Amino acid sequence: KETFETGIRKTIQWYLDNENWWRRIQDGTYNQQRLGHIE
Repeated sequence: KETFETGIRKTIQWYLDNENWWRRIQDGTYNQQRLGHIE
């Protein structure tokens, strides 16, 4: 179970670790491709 504190820390860290992804959304170059694999 996550507390608000641990959840928000993990969320913030995810955004810091994935800046190249969310920056592309902001600047309009993201083409909505899937992340991950389908098996």
